[in-house]
Order: sequence, then C-alpha cells, then structure tokens
Amino acid sequence: KMDCNSICGGDAVIDHCGICGGDNSSCVLGCTYSESENYNAEATINDGSCIIKGCTDLYSEEFNPLATHDDGSCNAMAIDKNLLPVKFSLNSYPNPFNPSVKVSFTIPEMGLASINVFDIRGRELAVLSNQNYRPGYYSVNWNASAYSSGVYFISLKTNGTTITQKILLLK
Repeated sequence: KMDCNSICGGDAVIDHCGICGGDNSSCVLGCTYSESENYNAEATINDGSCIIKGCTDLYSEEFNPLATHDDGSCNAMAIDKNLLPVKFSLNSYPNPFNPSVKVSFTIPEMGLASINVFDIRGRELAVLSNQNYRPGYYSVNWNASAYSSGVYFISLKTNGTTITQKILLLK
C-alpha cells in the first residue's frame, strides 16, 4: 500500500485513508485520540469531536492544555484578570546596593523567562532564573558579596522581549 507503483500498477495514488486508488470510502470519521472519552478505534480520520475533560482555565495551577471540556477540577480561587500585568517590566531595589539586590519583574503572558546578571564587559555572571512563568508579579534576589564594587546589568529575556537595567554595587 505504501508503494502504489508496484502494488496498484503504477497509475493509482494513496487516498486520505492510505488505500491505493481508493475513493475514500474506507475512511471512518471520528475521534482518533486514545485518551479521550469518545475514542473510536475504527476511526481513520480525526473529525475534531474528541472529548478530553480537565481544567481549561489558563490561570489555574491545574490547567491541562489538552482539555477540551472543563470538568470542574480547576482550583476554586479565581484570579481577577484585571490585576494581571499588561506589559513586561524589570526593577531592581535598592540601587545602588550592598551586597544584595531584589530584582522584581512582571510577566503579562505565559512563557519562558530568564533573569541574568552581566558585568560591564557583557560577561554573564549569574542566572537568577530560567523557567516558565504564568502571568504575574515575581522577584528574585542577587547576593553580590563575592563581586567587587562597580556597574552590573540585570537582563530579563522572555517571549521576544529583552529589558536591561543598570545597577551599581557599592561596598
């Protein structure tokens, strides 16, 4: 069936269901995802009817990206979407600092975010965070007691956005 040139005489093609020279009459529409409630083992083409129950609330800790129908498993604590940040931001306090600085940042959309520290030459000194974040407000600390006084840069990179802030360590 995979080689229509020899099996079907060279003139046939494979139809949507993998039959040489077929007219799609062997195709069976249905749910082809085996983990769904309405999985159809006879189905050869997924018709989008799969029912996968789970938490569909993007802001819930129980969020299931595969779920098509909410089953009520989302945590009960609702988040007021108006309290979520609308843009990326980065702020370090205190600045100047000695020897520790708090780096606060906001993430308006889910994604991987990295917070890095660089010296004046652009060399990376520390990775303060490199993980997936949900929309919200976060902070990390950097203890620079092992570094000398001078100018450093804190950088937030996420979802195609980079924000850099200059900080000053005074000992």
